[in-house]
Parts: sequence; structure tokens; C-alpha cells
Amino acid sequence: MDCLQWLADAEVRVTDLPLRQSLLLCGAPVANLAVVGDCDLTTAGLGVAPSRAAGMIQLLTEPAEVHGLRGWFEELWRRSALVEANPLEAALRDATASFCSVEVYRRSLASLFTDMMSGDEVLPDRRLGLENSRVWQMLYRFQRDGVLGAIGKLRQWGGCIIADSVGLGKTFEALAVIKYHELRNERVLVLAPKRLRENWTLWTRNDVRNALAADRFAFDVLRRCGQWPAPPFHLAEGRLDR
Repeated sequence: MDCLQWLADAEVRVTDLPLRQSLLLCGAPVANLAVVGDCDLTTAGLGVAPSRAAGMIQLLTEPAEVHGLRGWFEELWRRSALVEANPLEAALRDATASFCSVEVYRRSLASLFTDMMSGDEVLPDRRLGLENSRVWQMLYRFQRDGVLGAIGKLRQWGGCIIADSVGLGKTFEALAVIKYHELRNERVLVLAPKRLRENWTLWTRNDVRNALAADRFAFDVLRRCGQWPAPPFHLAEGRLDR
């Protein structure tokens, strides 16, 4: 509340010039000093909260240096426009407002998973060209996330289960995983029930019904009929087994 009261009484101006560094000036009754560098007005910038960002902050105590920076700041302040509604006060009121539990949960998720929601997929081995394949381009964002998760688990643990609900495209996700391994020149064997053997074989044919013919899938398809030697990995409908 003390900070909010201080901001309510403060005069705020906005400049059109891009400021590439921050400046904090302190005068009487505090010692005359200046702090310059990456010290933006955030908890991380002020050093209150930890941050992974590396920055340079410099403390100046020489009167001549502080005087020069004060003159630059006053000139910049004079040329800047005064704002009637204090944006800092509004931001602080929003940050300290009371929210229902659902809103707190939503904001927590947004804070934790902002990077994942940015829209940029992090593909392993980008040089393989998986993002240029037809099957990858047909996938929705949530399906791409599933494919990346499956590839990561296969690489780390040697197995993965794709267990999305009916109609969410598990087959296409599995085909994208297959394409990734084929681009790595690995052999893939698809194990499917007899009634689904033709469905999976179609993806390897140059057929007008095959929307992914341009990807030239080359995996083998076997129906379940007993035991056989294990290939590099088995891909069954809805399950990946080592």
C-alpha cells in the first residue's frame, strides 16, 4: 500500500525515444548516486527475485558523473509527454487485486507455460526436415505437441503410449513419429490387428486415397499373429513398445 500511495502521488511521463538502459538517480536525503544498466522496474530487474538473465549494472558515485546523468535525465523529462492516468499505479492495482481461485489457476498456468504457448515448436534434429513433411504440416498444434512428446519419450525411455481420445488423430501423430525415425534411416515395423492391416498399408502406397503419398512412407506392416523377433521398435495402434 505504501508503494501504491507513492505511485498515486508521482508524476509519470512517457518518451517516444527507445531507452536501451535504465537509470536510477538518488539525491538528498539519500547519498548522491546513480545506478545504470539492466535494472528495469521489475522484481528481477531490481534484484528482489532470481532471474536467469545476465545483465550489467553499474553504480556511479562520482559527483561529476552523477551530475551529467542528472542533466541528461532532466532534459529527457522536459521533452517527454505527461500522462494523466498513471500506468504504473494501474498495473500495481491489477497485480494486488483479489482474484477467484480459477483466475489464480489460469494465471499460474500462463506464467509457467508461456514458452510452450508461444507457437514455436522445438523440433529435435531440425536438419532432418520433419517440419517439411506433409504429415507434419497437416497436424494441429496439440497434435504436434503430442508428437514432440512421444519422440522425446522414445529417445529417453525407449517407449511411449499415445492415448488421446477417439477422433483426435492418434494415427496421424503416430505417422509423424514414424516419419521422424524414417528420416533418421531407421527401420519401422507397424503391428496392427488384422482388420487394420489394410488401413496402415495404404500409407505406404502411391494411391489416390493416400493423402500422405508425398512423404513416401516405407515402414512394414504385420498383423498380430504370434511371436516374432523384435525390430528396432514396434508401433502398434495406440501403443509403442520397445
